[in-house]
Amino acid sequence: MLIVKPIQNKNLQKEYCEICGTPYLPAAMAFYAEVDGKLVGVSQFTLKNKQGYIECLTERPGSDDWEAMFIMGRATMSFIETCGIYDCFCREDATDESSIKRLGFRRNEDGAWFVSLEGFFNDHCKHH
Repeated sequence: MLIVKPIQNKNLQKEYCEICGTPYLPAAMAFYAEVDGKLVGVSQFTLKNKQGYIECLTERPGSDDWEAMFIMGRATMSFIETCGIYDCFCREDATDESSIKRLGFRRNEDGAWFVSLEGFFNDHCKHH
């Protein structure tokens, strides 16, 4: 069974980041994904200046569950949108390019990975 949940304890966030081999970002909020009780990956993100930033979407070494990572990425984006933030960016090195595209990000005029979350989860086909 897939579970995607927020990490509400910074020590646990740091531990999961270490397990996944990604830098721990103390100022970032985070989600984790697990399947059948085993950690699959971690997502860290920040909110600043009315913009959301996916800082990392990192899979645990040896894991190969793109669907769990996709769902965790979309959960992160949904949380950002729930906060009333509609401009969402994904760092170039947050995850692999195919995963960034699969989540719905496209390059903007400045070359950054961007998606507008306004209506993204309501009526995807109409707005995007």
